[in-house]
Amino acid sequence: MHSVLLVEDHTMVREALRSKIEEESWLEVVGEAENGREAIEQFKEHHPDIVIMDIRMENLNGVEATRRIKKLNPDTRIVAVSVTCDVPIVLKMFEAGASGYLPKSSAFNELISALEEVAEG
Repeated sequence: MHSVLLVEDHTMVREALRSKIEEESWLEVVGEAENGREAIEQFKEHHPDIVIMDIRMENLNGVEATRRIKKLNPDTRIVAVSVTCDVPIVLKMFEAGASGYLPKSSAFNELISALEEVAEG
């Protein structure tokens, strides 16, 4: 079982992600956050294996939240998600320590595949 923290500023998207992830027997959503500051608090409380991190959020963006989480635990896997495919922003996420990236236009099965890949290292 792999624990997951969802970081997404849009409630509807976050709820849809949670619903889909909870269909997977090997994944457990242990926390949710709607901005980077909440993400760090939730991370400290739950110590998830995987974080699904929105890139663009108010109150601490995904790049900075990723940097801070990776400092707390370098082994944490972070999958960045965003509506943007802006290469410089995506590269900043990888530089901050993200393990993968998916545009929000991806299908849920692509997200699950990405989570499987990062869970395996």
